[in-house]
Amino acid sequence: MLCFRRMQPKKRLLFVVCTTLGVVACGKNAPQIRSTSASETVGVDDPLDGFWPDASRYLADNISAADVGKTFGVDDAHIPYADSAWRFDAGGIDQRWNDGADSALAKYMAAVDPSEADAAAQWERQNHGVDAQTDSTTRARFDHALGWAGAAMNGAPVVHAIDLRLNETGAWEACGEEASGCTHFEVGDINALLAEVFLDARGSYLGQVCNRPPSAIARDSYGRVASDDAESRIYRGCQGINPGALVIALGESMKRNAQAVGISPQSADSTATTWRPAYRTTVYGYEALTEWQAGRLMRGFPKNELIPAPYEWNSTARGFVRLDLGITYVEALDAPIRDFVNGSSVAKELRVAAILELDRAPSDANAKIIGGEYIEDATVGASRTAVTSTILTIAAPPNRENRPTTLRGGIWANPYVSPREVLALAKLAAE
Repeated sequence: MLCFRRMQPKKRLLFVVCTTLGVVACGKNAPQIRSTSASETVGVDDPLDGFWPDASRYLADNISAADVGKTFGVDDAHIPYADSAWRFDAGGIDQRWNDGADSALAKYMAAVDPSEADAAAQWERQNHGVDAQTDSTTRARFDHALGWAGAAMNGAPVVHAIDLRLNETGAWEACGEEASGCTHFEVGDINALLAEVFLDARGSYLGQVCNRPPSAIARDSYGRVASDDAESRIYRGCQGINPGALVIALGESMKRNAQAVGISPQSADSTATTWRPAYRTTVYGYEALTEWQAGRLMRGFPKNELIPAPYEWNSTARGFVRLDLGITYVEALDAPIRDFVNGSSVAKELRVAAILELDRAPSDANAKIIGGEYIEDATVGASRTAVTSTILTIAAPPNRENRPTTLRGGIWANPYVSPREVLALAKLAAE
């Protein structure tokens, strides 16, 4: 059963990055969202205060047994579009991807400011291209997927190629492909430019990723991700988001506001952290547990086996629920595209299994989520190594109307590419 509402314009965006790590900040409001790490010393701020001060912590507002079998999220018209991630080791947005034709960046600069074309290409090469890192293995980790995810969730998809030029007022106008100053932009060219400018979108992040393979992440005796030693700066585990906070975030975004999210699953042998736009979440399982049942699951035992198993990970928890969720997301394409590709055609699903910790029995209408623990469930493909580090952000459109007068290094957007011009171009190609 699909349960979604039509997205409203100019809604805030939510990104959720799911990779391999695991702790979350403790809350300052009652009840708190507690740490998932083996040590609960990391973090002091409520993970949701900066995003939705009024977000409900009530269990019933976010998830219930009645939700099993239901899917929440955006409607079909707002499924994020599929795109390449525009990897740095392929040249970023300056790669000649279309049978030797000029790159997206070269076409853009030819249309808006040919005199700065070489400088723009140099910036891309040094910051988002083959010269961005000296280590080719490291370079392969980075791409424009964050920009793609932001663009795909923030506007209508580019559905056709277009021939345009800038007129004397600085506005785009249609032209014949052979006309003076006319530039032919493929769908892939415009997607690349959107991915570039959305790297500079305003946003606030929760948690952090840990660019290392799961085998290198320390765990405690129960398989939970170990905490980082901040004082000695020995980062054996990682800082992420608690599953309780994740459920509240998904409830607020997908269930109540039909907002898309972004996730970043990490494979077992990869240290990469990259983004994918996601658009729906499905509730596959919801089961109230006793304390000992929850304790047995945390220890890897069948929940009904006759083994004493007190729940020792949150002394304030008075109720427990086992959840099985699926998050549907758009996988990146292997190469840039000339024609529009609907994200649903390359969709994948990330499964999440967790125990929610409550301040009272789940049967109580006033039960609130106070934390949780991720668990392994091989029967559905849920793993701590695929979900337990999560980053959240609320992203707005790019914060620059025009190209700045001074260059800026780092991993953010190419300063020679104007968000105002790119968004106007994309709007024409989406109509």
